Amino acid sequence: MRDEQALREKALEFLNGQRPVDRAFYDAITRYIAEISVSRVGMKYCPACESAVCGICGTCHELDHQFLFIGPACPAAVSNYDDSNRNTCVAWSWAYDFHKRAERVLNR
Repeated sequence: MRDEQALREKALEFLNGQRPVDRAFYDAITRYIAEISVSRVGMKYCPACESAVCGICGTCHELDHQFLFIGPACPAAVSNYDDSNRNTCVAWSWAYDFHKRAERVLNR
């Protein structure tokens, strides 16, 4: 439980370092940081690229990669850029990425 709290605090620290301008986007990321399971065991993933599948729509993935706008490397990737949930999916993916970064830092 304590490790989980430390990871979430470190993820929030990374988020605050980004200083997102859009308050609704920031609030969504904050909410997902609190909701995403610290343990990735059992989390859905793409069998082709092994990237986590979005926790919101359940289909898009590879949004958790650092260079989001280069284009999907996975041939099975589902783009949701035209979807009405795009901002929600991207917010979830940012939260997931902050989780991964925090985990790497805390496991050093």
